[in-house]
Amino acid sequence: MSGPYRVVVASRAAKDLRRLRHDERAAIIAALERLAAMPRAGKPLVGQLAGIWSLRRGDYRVLYRVDDASKIVEVARVAHRRDVYRRGVNG
Repeated sequence: MSGPYRVVVASRAAKDLRRLRHDERAAIIAALERLAAMPRAGKPLVGQLAGIWSLRRGDYRVLYRVDDASKIVEVARVAHRRDVYRRGVNG
């Protein structure tokens, strides 16, 4: 792997982040910054969410896609673990 990936936060994920407490948001933003160097730090999901990765940060999960050709990590959602998989990336 040559060079870092660019992390792009979708508008839905940005809205999710704004709703979090400051300390939770800061921890997740730090994790997102690390995704630029290690885009597969999370775990790959299966079934209907195949192609999506999940990164765990406390009680929250970050759902994202990795585009190796463009070297982009697209953050789709940030939500509490009890809700995130039920809602998926579009919910």
